[in-house]
Amino acid sequence: MITDVRGAGLMIGVELRTAALAELVQLRAFERGLLVLECGESSVRVSPPLVFTRDQAAAALKILAEVFGAVG
Repeated sequence: MITDVRGAGLMIGVELRTAALAELVQLRAFERGLLVLECGESSVRVSPPLVFTRDQAAAALKILAEVFGAVG
């Protein structure tokens, strides 16, 4: 499902197989309380704030893992 991961600093782009899959990942993450944005043809952008806690990072990663597991 994931074809590439790229980024600089905290802003990460996750390239997916199709634009429809990127849209679905964005929607499912939003439904779980995590904002990621579609960018380019078939990518989602993960761009956290400059200041966040370990717990917030862990929660975001957990949501992303759930989303990728559910849509894959």
